[in-house]
Amino acid sequence: TAEQREASAATRYVFKEGESYVTQITWRVNRDICVGLKFLNVTYKHGLRVDKIEQMLGSYAPKADVYTYSFPQTEWPKGMLARGSYTAKVAFTDDDKATHLKHEYKFDIKKAWPKE
Repeated sequence: TAEQREASAATRYVFKEGESYVTQITWRVNRDICVGLKFLNVTYKHGLRVDKIEQMLGSYAPKADVYTYSFPQTEWPKGMLARGSYTAKVAFTDDDKATHLKHEYKFDIKKAWPKE
């Protein structure tokens, strides 16, 4: 929802360097068939692009249930140069060049988990 995206944009996530993670996305197709749905995630550090993930998710028909896609397990980078603040921009587009969602989020990679 729009409220969830706004809350996510206002939150700065913290990740421990070298930790493994799996990204999973869920979505619903409501009215028209979605042909060639594509996920794009571009990550920036100090305004410079440091990573780009582009994944073709496929074509999907409308249905009441949600679709789910899990990316392969990966690891956060580690080392002094990897630590710091990042900004990432996510977009979901289709073959018709329609943008279904654009979202920006911020995160930090730290040497250790923050103390509470």
